[in-house]
Amino acid sequence: MIHLKITGMTCDSCAEHVKEALERVPGVQSALVSYPKGTAQLAIEAGTSPDALTAAACRYSTGEQPRRIARQGARLDGSRR
Repeated sequence: MIHLKITGMTCDSCAEHVKEALERVPGVQSALVSYPKGTAQLAIEAGTSPDALTAAACRYSTGEQPRRIARQGARLDGSRR
């Protein structure tokens, strides 16, 4: 599970678009996006492209690029801590 900080979302609809975009990225198993918190929580497979996640989230947010703010159990490359 990884967490991303996402800035620039202006409403719940934005969060839903970001969620849908992230879930279309190959390797993403699930995504939960919170507009009030400005975060995304992702379950991903090993080898999921960090650049693809960033591009998907940036498509529907107006802020800076998403930053990984916490990892629980797995890194973006799928390896364990």
